[in-house]
Amino acid sequence: ILLTGDGGVTVQPPSAPASFGGPLGKGWRKGGKPGFRPYSFQPKPGKGTFSRSAAPPALNPTQSVAAAFGVTTTQLRDRALFRGKLRAMPHRHTVPGLEVEVPAAHFRTGNAGTPGRPLVSILCLRWYDYWSDPNPASDYNIMNDGYFTDLFHGPRSMGRLLPGEYEVFTIFVQRTRDVERLHPRSLRAMLKGRNAAAWYFVWPSAEGTGYVREPEFFHFCQEMERVPLRSCWPHESTLYRQLCGKLWIPQMSLNKKFRVPPTARVHYAEFARSPRKAAVRALESIMQIRRTVWGKSSVNFESFKGVVKLGFSWCGSDVLPFQGLHSLVTNLRKLFENEICENPTGLVQEMVPGVVGEHRILCMYDKFGDTCHREALWMENVKESSAAVKHNVSCLDVAEFKMASSITMRPEVATKHCFDGDRFAMRLAEQDAMHVVGQWLRWYRTESPEPPQCTRIDFLVTHPGPGRAEVWTCEVGECGASLCSVEVHGRNIASLNSAVLRDPSGRFPQRMPSEIPRNSGAKS
Repeated sequence: ILLTGDGGVTVQPPSAPASFGGPLGKGWRKGGKPGFRPYSFQPKPGKGTFSRSAAPPALNPTQSVAAAFGVTTTQLRDRALFRGKLRAMPHRHTVPGLEVEVPAAHFRTGNAGTPGRPLVSILCLRWYDYWSDPNPASDYNIMNDGYFTDLFHGPRSMGRLLPGEYEVFTIFVQRTRDVERLHPRSLRAMLKGRNAAAWYFVWPSAEGTGYVREPEFFHFCQEMERVPLRSCWPHESTLYRQLCGKLWIPQMSLNKKFRVPPTARVHYAEFARSPRKAAVRALESIMQIRRTVWGKSSVNFESFKGVVKLGFSWCGSDVLPFQGLHSLVTNLRKLFENEICENPTGLVQEMVPGVVGEHRILCMYDKFGDTCHREALWMENVKESSAAVKHNVSCLDVAEFKMASSITMRPEVATKHCFDGDRFAMRLAEQDAMHVVGQWLRWYRTESPEPPQCTRIDFLVTHPGPGRAEVWTCEVGECGASLCSVEVHGRNIASLNSAVLRDPSGRFPQRMPSEIPRNSGAKS
């Protein structure tokens, strides 16, 4: 585990230009060991310029850092302030000639006295491997370094709006055990800002790349909240667990205003004891919801089409279609008995027939005006299924089953592709979706002190006839999910507004941009 700070630089410069090494702001290097980036310091008018240069080999860590500074080890201890053990600067990971410009105002000399109190402190928990994803940017992948560059230094970020007024302590974890070793009160004591918040960037599920085990993760979050330290990314722990665990789906399917298809929960202990009996019980529950909530008649079990799902799973990797009782049992077994599955429950849901597309509404809280900025998007559907790959399914049991892709469609394309040119039906679908979003935002206010800084609500859309459309809620996503070609400006400022509760200068909350640019979709 490596803790690093961001938001200010403290140096005791030598009398002549020299080079020095600093801990990597992003943590572990290849091979599992943290490294140092050696820099050379050449003051310029108004700015300091750092350029990387190779450190001398065959020196111990202290000697290597001293050599990088151009001082003796004794002078290093006298002139520089370090916290923690020094670590070696691996020569093979240095890049010569790279310059980084830092405003001179962001430097303090060693005798400058006590630094000012930061306006905001962020405790950031993230996955250790930030270098393996080759993509330059992502708006959802927590293992992509561009994700964090956008969040901390992109448009409307704290790096842009609060230079020198914030601090970030980053915890890099490689496994669940790393989270269990953390001490919440000690972590909270490090944060000196007027405002403090925790941002979590690991996926709670089973052990794996980018994942930590769900029970231990939420136990840690709740311990931090009891210190107290607010969970501001993605959400408060209780709300986040409902969202990523899909725990909200069965009960919300009982209220037709939320447009959730009839859903029943299946417990693994029940299924392991009698798979067929558990499947029958789930289908009977769904038929009861069809009758009492939607006024629809029951369907013969063998012709009934539905989907099975697991919570604490992303990108549809644990969603499989079924038709009939035998198919339901088979697909539940595929999910429950996967070697990495630790879920005690799964979901059985009625399949929405005749889906023509997926409509998504991205909601970002404008704290300044106490309103919600909404961005509507249409997504293409595809037959490819990540669940089929994960669970080694060569042929899905329902041929017409499709999943949403990451490809957005312009409104005129969606009208033609999804509605055969029926503009009235498309506008009706968009209006109905906006109305249901209002219901979900009211639900959010019952679950947390403030509306979510960012959430994405996804709808399956059908076109049963001319001038007609129906929308069904298929996902209520957490902050941090893909922005689907919407740029990061809104999510950045909404998240920063959430972190800053008190600002003596009156700068916060900041206004939400009236318009948010779109990108090509490459980040999504």
